[in-house]
Amino acid sequence: MKSGVYQILNIVNNKFYIGSAINLDMRKNTHIWRLRNNKHHNNHLQASYNKYGEASFIFQILEYCEQGQLQFKEQCWIDWTKACKVGYNQRITATSNIGIKRTKESIDKFKVKVTGHKTAIETRKKIGFANKLHLMIKREAFLMFWLDHELRKTLYV
Repeated sequence: MKSGVYQILNIVNNKFYIGSAINLDMRKNTHIWRLRNNKHHNNHLQASYNKYGEASFIFQILEYCEQGQLQFKEQCWIDWTKACKVGYNQRITATSNIGIKRTKESIDKFKVKVTGHKTAIETRKKIGFANKLHLMIKREAFLMFWLDHELRKTLYV
């Protein structure tokens, strides 16, 4: 997992979007999924993607950096490239959503935007139960591995 600053470059018109991420691979996949599904948060980038197509965009890493330097480095790139004037960036200041506490209403509104529908309470309960069950199975598997490992240590010492 590498953190750093990236750009999404439109190779047809040379416009670009600059961002930063703690996990660059995951962020790239998120951008691609949202663009493909017409759900990207940046309307200008989404419209351009819809117009020019996926083949016209490339994801490039501009710089790797420590997590604590992400906002500073992103701001430097935004300022240096004038990303808000000639690119797709809409915010003049690099901001992070890390640590922002959202209300239940804003989370529900976002879920509707991303999925296209509101998840029923019964479905949420089923998903929660499945996640808990999956976690219990993972814990049990780890415990069995650890016990087996400890047993082998005592037998072969």
